[in-house]
Amino acid sequence: MARGGFPISAVLVGLGVAAAIALVFGLGFGARRGGKEAGAPEALPGPIEVASERPPPRAAVAPLALPVAAPAPPSTAPAERRAAAVALEDTLRRQRLWGRAEVVGDRLDVRSGSCSDQAMRPAIDDARTALRGAGLTRLRCLEQSGAVVFERDL
Repeated sequence: MARGGFPISAVLVGLGVAAAIALVFGLGFGARRGGKEAGAPEALPGPIEVASERPPPRAAVAPLALPVAAPAPPSTAPAERRAAAVALEDTLRRQRLWGRAEVVGDRLDVRSGSCSDQAMRPAIDDARTALRGAGLTRLRCLEQSGAVVFERDL
């Protein structure tokens, strides 16, 4: 014989859980604000101490002369760098190597699932002069996960 009544025990359990949550949040957050008791007075800052002794002044030191470095590649507009990256993307697309190129300073990051493909390096070599002309000096080929497959100078 099956009973077909309303489950009173489920309603009582639900009300008990709701009351427990209301009690915990009501007492837990109502009594404390920012880590202080609700009725506790705020502590006033103590007296300010002034250091009586000052450290001696530091002697001025002349800056060191740095060796002259090789001249940096001519600064190019970001638009030229991006145009060279788009040209490389087009080359990769035509060869079905599918990759996205991102300019990061003077470096080009190529994100492709075909970085380990044998045709990837010749495709990069074909675009090398255009990339160098745009002021890019380094190229990294990254898997889709971000792992570096190879990195080389341009």
